[in-house]
Amino acid sequence: MSIDFTPFFIHSDGNSDESLFCIYYPAVQAIGKDADEKGSSGKEAVLFIPPFAEEMNKSRHMMSLQARAMASAGISSLMIDLFGTGDSSGDFSEARWHIWVDNIQKSVSWLREQGYSSISCLGVRLSGLLAVAAAKVDDTPIKKIVWWQPVLTGENYLIQILRLRTTQGMLLKNQPSNENTQGLLERLLGGETIEVAGYDIHPELGKALIDQQINQNEHSLPPLSVKIELVELVSNKDKKNSLPVSNLIEHWPAADMHTLVGENFWNARESHINQELIDMTTALLT
Repeated sequence: MSIDFTPFFIHSDGNSDESLFCIYYPAVQAIGKDADEKGSSGKEAVLFIPPFAEEMNKSRHMMSLQARAMASAGISSLMIDLFGTGDSSGDFSEARWHIWVDNIQKSVSWLREQGYSSISCLGVRLSGLLAVAAAKVDDTPIKKIVWWQPVLTGENYLIQILRLRTTQGMLLKNQPSNENTQGLLERLLGGETIEVAGYDIHPELGKALIDQQINQNEHSLPPLSVKIELVELVSNKDKKNSLPVSNLIEHWPAADMHTLVGENFWNARESHINQELIDMTTALLT
């Protein structure tokens, strides 16, 4: 089946210098009996929010396949490059958390202008926290968030990113021998931009990441009206979900947990396709 898609830019208040690159995948319209069985009203759409830094590039193929699968199932989608990433305007060093939340709000507004009344989000890793942050804004109506491999604590994720720099530095022997993760974190929070794998992380972004977390505190959670589907990939069928996610599910009535066996496609050297994940996500969003 041929799937149409349209690349375009959403401009900020008519300013072409501030543009958000998007790819729109309209639904393949079902007709007759099939349309009734699927229950597709043509008013549903999903906003794809890409993961952080290099994980975005590693995840593009899976996200594209997911968009095509949903289009075939009668659900439209919008895939965006956040400010400072991909083909959107700005450099990564200029990226800020509040700008990314605003990107999501503008994208949801664009979908509503196209006539979509029911909008869900697909977040990958850290971008699930972005979806949650946007859902907590009063004028951003989000029905559901499907969250692949959820990162629940921005601080822990930031430390992992900084640890990547120290590891690479030791392997390549191109960083000071006394450089360590804690020292990099202190420098970042002290106002220094830190480069990791070609991405310049600004102190404001680093500080905002530390403030992002999902826990049992109701103030960290989105409204109960927002359904959350957490999907974790594990290395084998006998491995249990991560402890933070398992603990959270017990205190988060609007969230469900799903587990699949699969490769970590977001950081794998070679491209991996998890068809079971695509099929499950399509079912959760239709």
